[in-house]
Amino acid sequence: EQVDIWELDEDNTYTQFPLPNQAGDWDYGTVDIDSLGADPWSFDIGPIGEIFDRLSDYPSLGSVANIFQGIGTRADPVFLLTEEDGDLYSEELEENVEVERDILRPSIKGTDIDRYRFESHRQLIFPYEVGSSVDLLSKNTIQTQYPKTWDYLCRVREQLEQREGGKYENSDTWYQYGRPQNMERSGDPKVVIPDVVDEATAAFDEKGQHILDTIYGVESNKHDHRFLTAILNSDLLSAFLNHSGTDLRGGYFRMKTAYLNPFPVPDIE
Repeated sequence: EQVDIWELDEDNTYTQFPLPNQAGDWDYGTVDIDSLGADPWSFDIGPIGEIFDRLSDYPSLGSVANIFQGIGTRADPVFLLTEEDGDLYSEELEENVEVERDILRPSIKGTDIDRYRFESHRQLIFPYEVGSSVDLLSKNTIQTQYPKTWDYLCRVREQLEQREGGKYENSDTWYQYGRPQNMERSGDPKVVIPDVVDEATAAFDEKGQHILDTIYGVESNKHDHRFLTAILNSDLLSAFLNHSGTDLRGGYFRMKTAYLNPFPVPDIE
C-alpha cells in the first residue's frame, strides 16, 4: 500500500496553505507505507528524491564524522577583536584596545567563511585554561598576568553583566562566556561551515582557528578533512539542504547538525 505525496515546487497560489488543485508547480510521488517505521520518515519525490533514494545506502555524515557548534560568548563585540596592522579593534567600544597577546586565540565567525577559504583577521579574548578540563581563569590570575585585558574587561563590565537579561549581574564570573561549549576542540584542525548560507559552503581549517557559534566544525577519523571539504561544498549538499532543511528568507538555509547528519557520504576506500 502506498501514500500519495504532493510537494509544492513553485508557489503561484498566493495563499497561506496552497492545495494541489490550485495554481503552482507541484511534484507528485508515492511512498510505501511499509517504509514509514520508527526511523525518520523520508518523503523524497521527483528527480531530487530519486537521486537521494539511490544514495541512501551510503553512510550518513553523522556516522563518519562529528559535527559540533562553536563557542557562544554571548558578547562577540566584546570578546572578538578585529586585527589590522597589529592593532586590535573592539567593536563594542568602537576603538583600538590593548590586551596581552598570550590571552588571545585566532578566531573566525560564520561570515568569514567562503567556499574552500576563510578570512583570518580576528582574535578572541580567551579567559580559560584548557587541559584535562576547561577552567575559567580566576579574577586574580587575569589581574596579575593580563592586567591590560582586565582593564579592558572592566570597561565593558556592564555590557557583560547585562547579557541574557542580567544573568551575570553581581556575579564573580561576569567575564565568562555565555555558552562555553566545545572549548576543548574548537581550536583543532577541522572542516568549518557557516550556519546560514545560500549554497553549500565549507573550508578546511588546517591550523585550528577557534570558532564561534555561527560556525559548525566537522571532525572525522574516517575521512580526510580535505575530502569532506569537497563534499560539503557540493551542489548535491545544496540540493539536499534545500530539499530537507528549513528555508529562510532570500533563498538562505541553515547548515546545522540535525540537517547535516543524514547527508549521504560516499566511501572512497
